[in-house]
Order: sequence, then C-alpha cells, then structure tokens
Amino acid sequence: MVDPSKSWISYPADSHFPLQNIPFGVFFNPHEKVWHCATRIGDSVVDLGILESQKLFDGEHFSKLK
Repeated sequence: MVDPSKSWISYPADSHFPLQNIPFGVFFNPHEKVWHCATRIGDSVVDLGILESQKLFDGEHFSKLK
C-alpha cells in the first residue's frame, strides 16, 4: 500500500503546496492546443490527464463507493 503522506516528487519543507495542500486547476498545453486538468506538488505541475491516460487512477483507491 502507498503511504499517502509521502510523494515521489520532492518539495521543500516550507512549500505552500505539500501533499496536504495540493491545488487543482486547468492549464493550456500549447503543443497539443488543449486544456488539461492539473495539480501542483511543490514547484511541479502534475498533469492529471496524462495520469488518467496511463490508467493510474484505476484500482481500489479510485473505486466507486458502494
């Protein structure tokens, strides 16, 4: 099981965007000329569309609640 308090993305201890405070937003990819949903961890932008296309949102943590 993945420890939800740790990230593979490093960020400074005084970052405004640690794992406990990640913003969500949208950005325009000028190469693809499309909008993507994203989040930020530290100074890194995480493209949620790419994670979804790689099926990284599948599994028990993303299953519908019954």
